Amino acid sequence: MVRAMFREELSEQGKAEDQNIALWKRDHVVFLLGSGFPPEALEFRKKAGKALKDRGYDILVMGELDGAPTEDDSKELANEKFRRILKNYRPNLFLILVSQSLPAANGVTYEIATLIERHGIKKASSMIRMCAKKIKSDGDSDQSVINELISAVIHYMMYLQLLNQAGFKLDVIEEDFLWTATLEITKEPDEQLFDILIPS
Repeated sequence: MVRAMFREELSEQGKAEDQNIALWKRDHVVFLLGSGFPPEALEFRKKAGKALKDRGYDILVMGELDGAPTEDDSKELANEKFRRILKNYRPNLFLILVSQSLPAANGVTYEIATLIERHGIKKASSMIRMCAKKIKSDGDSDQSVINELISAVIHYMMYLQLLNQAGFKLDVIEEDFLWTATLEITKEPDEQLFDILIPS
């Protein structure tokens, strides 16, 4: 009798959890982010996206979406495409996929910066998740890849912020999200400028 009641309670909890998952799937569009190069990195995301789609999740992978036509028939830049996807598909969860066997997902710094620009740090942080595939060796921890990525992103963005505060104009060009920092110098520069350009 007690066992039957316990099984019935577990069954009800399971049904409620299934309903919660179904509602979550209905309310979320998940955008898988990561490095676009080499091609294996995109294939890694596509494979993960297919697995999630097969389970009923609404998944976006930028490499699977067609580019939009431009006025001069040139290829749509990746940063333009990212902003267009945000507008048209309205994703609300961004999953950064990284793997030890692939290059670091440095390209996602642009996406992160764009989300912070649009939503503010607090909301953007709630929308971003990281998932790491790591080939473990002796002494490695499960968090090491994620820790390295977070540390790299933080240092990179802090350096860009430092350049911005020093008067540099920041911009992003081409498909690889290459950040540029420019400063017009009209007089002999202060030594502090070199300290910023060559950080210790």
